Amino acid sequence: KVRLSVGAGCEDLQVLNYDEGGQYILHHDANDRVLTVLYYLNGVGGTWFPLARRDEQEMNHNMMGPRTREEALALANECEPGINGLLLSGNSRNNYANRDGTVGIDAGDA
Repeated sequence: KVRLSVGAGCEDLQVLNYDEGGQYILHHDANDRVLTVLYYLNGVGGTWFPLARRDEQEMNHNMMGPRTREEALALANECEPGINGLLLSGNSRNNYANRDGTVGIDAGDA
């Protein structure tokens, strides 16, 4: 059971539908997230978290992340999908998480 403290940030449920080639622009969330749930109805979507830390070494390397929206966006703009952060990408079922931070997802994955 997750208990939110008084004044803790909580977003409303967001449901998005993208046409072929559509995308959500790079943005910074105001609060730390406890949980993010992504559900791709067609199994070929993709989501990139450019500032996600993937292992203990990355966690310890920079304990202080960007403090403002501007700092986060400037840092994220220097990142590349598949090289920095965590990339969830429509892919083959046989392509599991690897060192470059890419996690394959396929139709029926849930």
